[in-house]
Amino acid sequence: MREKQIIVCDIDDVLSKFNESWIELYNKKANDDLCIEQITEWKIINFVKEEWKSKIFTDEIIYSPNFYFNVPLKEYAKEFVEWTDQYFDLLLVSAPLFENKFNNTTLSDKAEWIKVNFPNYDIRKFIPCYFKSYLKSYIRMDDRPKNFVGEAEHKILLDRPWNHDDCEENEYIKNFGLIRKNNLLEVKDYLQNLL
Repeated sequence: MREKQIIVCDIDDVLSKFNESWIELYNKKANDDLCIEQITEWKIINFVKEEWKSKIFTDEIIYSPNFYFNVPLKEYAKEFVEWTDQYFDLLLVSAPLFENKFNNTTLSDKAEWIKVNFPNYDIRKFIPCYFKSYLKSYIRMDDRPKNFVGEAEHKILLDRPWNHDDCEENEYIKNFGLIRKNNLLEVKDYLQNLL
């Protein structure tokens, strides 16, 4: 039996609806009507009201109690993880760091979120990691172009409003030969062709 190839798969906005979740909470608290399509660059604070710029990465929004634990799955994420983990060595990766501040509550919530949403997944393969370029893999999946620095034979960029060709990290899109996919079903089709 051949050894499984390694996939390093980001969680936020690849498997989860992370940005939709914080936007929903922000809109409710700030009485705003921000939508996901308006977030056209990585610096999300550029899209919120001035008085909320310093609050997004605090316990008002992203560090609020149980915020991460309640982030919903993206469509087909459960089936995707179960299928992929059968044929590849799937490592789920997520940054427990925001603004260079380590937050244990966020890390434990992310681990618990994985256990609840992917009960058959071996949680020991979850890697909390901010600098994803340190991780070598056969395949890397992410929504941020900058995270494709490092070794990976296949680099799959999940299409999101903040990673289009005119985004602030456009040089990574051009230089790293990223393969853009719209959703996890498209990614599965791509992976099937690699088997």
